[in-house]
Amino acid sequence: MANPDLKSLFDQFSTSGTWLDGALTGSGHIHGTWLLRTAEEEEPDYILQKINNQVFPPVAEMMNNIQKVTNHIRNKKRPGDNMQVLEIIETRAGRNHYTDPEGNYWRMYRKISPGISYDIVPNLKVAREAGRAFGQFIADLGDLPSGEIYAVIPDFNSMVMRFGQFTRAFESDPVNRVREVREEIDFVKTHIDRMLVIPRLEKEGKLPLRITHNDTK
Repeated sequence: MANPDLKSLFDQFSTSGTWLDGALTGSGHIHGTWLLRTAEEEEPDYILQKINNQVFPPVAEMMNNIQKVTNHIRNKKRPGDNMQVLEIIETRAGRNHYTDPEGNYWRMYRKISPGISYDIVPNLKVAREAGRAFGQFIADLGDLPSGEIYAVIPDFNSMVMRFGQFTRAFESDPVNRVREVREEIDFVKTHIDRMLVIPRLEKEGKLPLRITHNDTK
């Protein structure tokens, strides 16, 4: 991905410090991500992302979700807690994202430092800490009303919807492959009732709707 005018984008946000440079970073495949560095050691660096609005069309709603969630977690920090929470850097106009003249959407975060990310879990300690952090994330959102969060991709994790797609696919058999996977189809059909327990309990009012992160890989 070619670099846009990073200095100009840096200036659109309420950053502190003096612009130094910027470069692509990370291994994500949905959004474009750049590390923007400032000249002063005491000033933060920033993460700039070009939002893929083909994958996430309701950009404003998505950004509002992130803002509500991060603010909620930040307010739960306990004395002596050194946890760093994702921080949205607003634009100089006071918005949580920027739309450039070409209609591209951008967001900026304060870079968490020191910080590291892994594409492959290197050892059990990292796996354990990731699990602990994720568990804390879910626990901290337990008292944030689910109605305050917008479903950015409706039914993305709906087993009812996915099984409906699955059923229509093998019934129409558009490329004549059903005969090759009869055993697999029968396996899914045999076990689907177990997969529908959660949506059934939710529909019956026996399971509350809570906020989670549905792409935890």
